Amino acid sequence: MKIKNIYFERLQSSQIESILNKDLPIKLAYLIGRAFDKLNSESRTYFKMKQKLIEKWAEKDKNGKIKTEKDNQTIIWKDYNKFIKELRELQDTEVEINIKPIEIDLDELEKKGITFKPGEIMLMPFLKIKT
Repeated sequence: MKIKNIYFERLQSSQIESILNKDLPIKLAYLIGRAFDKLNSESRTYFKMKQKLIEKWAEKDKNGKIKTEKDNQTIIWKDYNKFIKELRELQDTEVEINIKPIEIDLDELEKKGITFKPGEIMLMPFLKIKT
C-alpha cells in the first residue's frame, strides 16, 4: 500500500486507541492493530526527518537550543520559506507500506452495534469497505 507522509500528521494515538477499543471481532481487531503498528513504525521515521528539518532551519541560541517567540511555542526561523518547501517535499513523499487491504462490512458491524465515525474510517486507508 502506498501512502503519502502527510497522512502521519493526522494520525494520533488517541484516535487509534478509540478504534482499537471498539468491541470488534477479534480477527478484525488483530488485523487493524497490525496495520496501525506498521503505520506507527513508518511514522517514527517521518517525524525524525521532520525534526531534522526543524533543527536545520530553526534559529538557535548560543547553547544550540532552538529559539522561540515569547510564547515559547512559535519557532524563530532562519528561512521559513525554505523550511516549508522541504517540509512539503517530505510530506508529499509516497512510501510503500506492506499492509494488505482489510475487507470490512460496515452493515454487518452496525448490526452488532459497532460503528465507525467518518474520521475514523479516513484514518484507515487499508480498509476495503464491502458494498
